[in-house]
Amino acid sequence: MSMDTNTNTDTDTSTSTKKSVVFWEIKQGSEEWLAMRKCFLTASEFATVLGWNPYKTVDEYTRELYSGKPEHKPNKRQVEAMQWGTTHEDDAGMTSVF
Repeated sequence: MSMDTNTNTDTDTSTSTKKSVVFWEIKQGSEEWLAMRKCFLTASEFATVLGWNPYKTVDEYTRELYSGKPEHKPNKRQVEAMQWGTTHEDDAGMTSVF
């Protein structure tokens, strides 16, 4: 895995803050990529955490995080959505902002 970290300092009249932007170059679908996704809230699960996912509850997602296993097999629509995401991953990039 390669990682590049850039730190920018934004200053306003009252405070000074540092923001780090981290870029990972990891092959999608690799063991390293799958392990890394367990450590972060991904865009794929953001709607779930907000309670907006009609296919998975927050409780199901939480159990999946702790067990490392999905609660159920994805349906056809979900498989198609995952395939679309895999195809377009390069467009989205692997960028996280902290």
